[in-house]
Amino acid sequence: MTTPDAAVLFDMDGLLIDSEPLWLEAETAVMARLGAGWTADDQLALLGGSLVRTVKYLLGKATKPQPPEVVADWLMAGMEERVRRGGVPLRPGARELLAAVAAAGLPHALVTSSERGFMDAVLASTGLRFDVTVCADDVSTTKPDPESYLLAAKLLGADPARCVALEDSPNGIASAEAAGCRVFAVPSLVPIPPGPGRTVVASLRDLAVVDQRVTPTAIGGLPPGPAPGTPPTLGVKRREARMSGTDKVIWLVSCGGLTGLGLILSWLVARRRGLGSGMRWAAWSLLPLAVYLTGADDMFWKIGVAIGDFAKGFAFSTKVWSGIALAGLAFVLFVSSGAARGRKPVKRGGDTAGVRGTAPGTAIAPTLGTSASPASVATQPAAAAQPATAKLPQRRKPAAGGDDDLSEVEEILRRRGIS
Repeated sequence: MTTPDAAVLFDMDGLLIDSEPLWLEAETAVMARLGAGWTADDQLALLGGSLVRTVKYLLGKATKPQPPEVVADWLMAGMEERVRRGGVPLRPGARELLAAVAAAGLPHALVTSSERGFMDAVLASTGLRFDVTVCADDVSTTKPDPESYLLAAKLLGADPARCVALEDSPNGIASAEAAGCRVFAVPSLVPIPPGPGRTVVASLRDLAVVDQRVTPTAIGGLPPGPAPGTPPTLGVKRREARMSGTDKVIWLVSCGGLTGLGLILSWLVARRRGLGSGMRWAAWSLLPLAVYLTGADDMFWKIGVAIGDFAKGFAFSTKVWSGIALAGLAFVLFVSSGAARGRKPVKRGGDTAGVRGTAPGTAIAPTLGTSASPASVATQPAAAAQPATAKLPQRRKPAAGGDDDLSEVEEILRRRGIS
């Protein structure tokens, strides 16, 4: 029967979180201020190292040196800002393994060589929780010295020999092994060979908790590493939809043609039916081109990845971002069209009494039920200061026996409700 683990001790950078691309960005920015460049080989030289060692290395390459404390502030401020602004992705299986450890009732600690400010920013961003945390501020000597792991075991009240440590870097592994811990190595940027008391797995997904003991689920060997002399990849992996040249031309012509035709129809609809209807047509018209730009059948998968925990593991190209922005514009147009649908194009032209085709300022001759000759009813020019109200026909002097004409005018006034 196997002995349960007394505690599980987790490294942070490179094991639980994919922070190395952030470190590369921050260190490159600092080196630019120090007047020197930064390469992938420089990044590898500092893997798993402390802040003191990192600052010393940076100043060793600088052409515009600054005090060490200034450089340290620049570096950590840049890292904390990047995490707070954009978050940091978790490594595959990290959240699941932590949940399994907690569910098994195993004490667990975070043991990192990073500064407290950065550690706190990561915990706030990811929501990960530990019984104990140990960072660079808590020890006098960081990894590869065993002090960090010995302190974590002490705080948990566990025997280091019965603790299991999970690490990704040679410095971290050396620290855990010197403390007497059983080690699982999960290489991130540099290969790590198996050794006494050390098991190498490809991912945290290859580990499980069985009978309160961290156990590998399968050990089938790691994927072959890069050929000697091949520079490591520190950035994020790209996965674009792969289409042949013919497919791209067909998709572009089809989607672009549909969008162009739709925008022309949108303009015509806006002229005839109003702004709102035109905007709705324009929204639908943009979607074919948005589908093409985002990679057609991969579009919905890409959007799902972008909002997941592993958003940093997928690099959108400018083309894909353009497609997503176009789809967003279509959505805005579609929503906005509801408020604008009631607006009709304004028809210009004078209409004093609400009758189309009448010149401004012209009185309308009464025509209801009358057969009067042009000489009997005439149009009169409207006075400039008069309000726009119904004009009363002038009463003309009746001729002899003209009572019938007067009665006819009175009948017209009665029908119009004018007394």
